[in-house]
Amino acid sequence: MSNSALASISAVKAKYVTTVGRTVTELSEEAHRIETLIRSMDHGLDDPHTPLGEAVRLANWSRQLEAYLEGIRFALREREVSFAPEEPSSIKGISHEGNQ
Repeated sequence: MSNSALASISAVKAKYVTTVGRTVTELSEEAHRIETLIRSMDHGLDDPHTPLGEAVRLANWSRQLEAYLEGIRFALREREVSFAPEEPSSIKGISHEGNQ
């Protein structure tokens, strides 16, 4: 991964921007910028010459940026979220009728 890409990642990490009070245009630009950084990290992860320690850091930071990007998309209303709770897998198939 190039030094400029690593510098860009460090700059983003240093100034995690909040979405409060941002315009749709600003959020869209931020989403595009984060998508570009994620693609850059993916190229670094695909490089067989990337040291293992750096690959682990890139993968971790990529996951954090993907979560941040999902938050931006949610703020832009590009992603619908269902708040209906799922039934926990630990109680599926358990019948409570026999306990009476």
